[in-house]
Amino acid sequence: MANTSSTEAAISTPAETVKLPEEIEEAKRGNEAEMESILESLAIEDSESCCGVTGNTLYSSVKRFEDLNISCQLLKGLYVEMKFERPSKIQAVCLPMILTPPYKNLTAQAHNGSGKTTCFVIGMLSRVDPELAAPQALCICPTRELAIQNQEVVERMGKFTGITSVLAVPMEDHMLAECGFKNDSERIIKGIVKLRPNCQVLLFSATFNTTVKEFARKFVTEISGNECNHLFLKKEELSLDSVKQYKVYCPDEVSKIMVIKDKILEMAQKVGQIIIFVRTRNSASMLHRSLVEYGYQVTTIQGAFKQEDRDTIVKEFKDGLTQVLISTDLLARGFDQPQVNLVVNYDLPLQYDPSNKKREPDYEVYLHRIGRAGRFGRKGAVFNLLCNDRDNILMTKIENNFKSPVAEVASWESDADFEDALKKAGLM
Repeated sequence: MANTSSTEAAISTPAETVKLPEEIEEAKRGNEAEMESILESLAIEDSESCCGVTGNTLYSSVKRFEDLNISCQLLKGLYVEMKFERPSKIQAVCLPMILTPPYKNLTAQAHNGSGKTTCFVIGMLSRVDPELAAPQALCICPTRELAIQNQEVVERMGKFTGITSVLAVPMEDHMLAECGFKNDSERIIKGIVKLRPNCQVLLFSATFNTTVKEFARKFVTEISGNECNHLFLKKEELSLDSVKQYKVYCPDEVSKIMVIKDKILEMAQKVGQIIIFVRTRNSASMLHRSLVEYGYQVTTIQGAFKQEDRDTIVKEFKDGLTQVLISTDLLARGFDQPQVNLVVNYDLPLQYDPSNKKREPDYEVYLHRIGRAGRFGRKGAVFNLLCNDRDNILMTKIENNFKSPVAEVASWESDADFEDALKKAGLM
């Protein structure tokens, strides 16, 4: 969620009269060929069918960042530093809603890798006044890793604007507790709205279950008091076509490790970086230990690690110094690493409910996990490792929920079957 203050930015040149410096035009020409193929597969197909607009404010989607009322300095950051060529579909729809007076609140949902971060970062950078040395925008994130990642985007995109930003994370390893994120967020926004009644609230996510939708409604209407625009996808539109999903039936837990060791890691050099998701910290430690004993170099991240260790592990992975990362769901949401082409679900995610003995799958976490592969429209694959009846039932429920059958790898022991799966995913 990003919250921008009611302070208006310094007046920018109207979009239709903006004359871009030559360096920006040159950057645009250099990016065009690469971005053309990527952007075509992003975000929503028909924005009008899933967009809710309140009041009588008129919005028009944009085809160029120049069509937005943003400064040349911010445009330079988009084209020169970020290497963008034109808005993705979600950006073309959302940015006019964010940047058009009277600056209504917005709750928006879009596919992983579709450009949500850019939407709220442009919103923040375009609304603040660089001449006013005071906090004017706040971005709240549930994890350190996501906060650090968003800070990096703000710095890069705003490189030429003169706007400064600060990363505020606690010294101890406790961010906003997942179970208390709702209460913490309400407390923070209530304090801000008390001082700035007309502040603009933006709430972005790849998934919105019923509980979160109700929270979002209360958050942006009852608490902030402003009108709100909505952009939601239909459930059947949530699956990612660019990511090929597979299920692999394994006889036991040992064979799951063998699949990772003998099939997936052996092909790692050909497919790019890999994230292996596990359900618990114990599973992360066990799998890490097992693979290291077999001589493989892998890194592991989990919430129990010290903050400096977590930061180092993420940085080394983002810098390409490590190729295989084992993670709990700490990195399931929002973690952006374009070189990740393959995700392995060693365990399927479960909803946390001590009173629920049925152990339902966590559909949102599953969607977030597979969204770590195939970022920004690139090709990606996901292998779901199943080894008992419970896993089979969970996988079936996931397929039914997203109305998307998951292909089966015929044999967990066959190199040819795994190579064929990766070829069909476009990775070999």
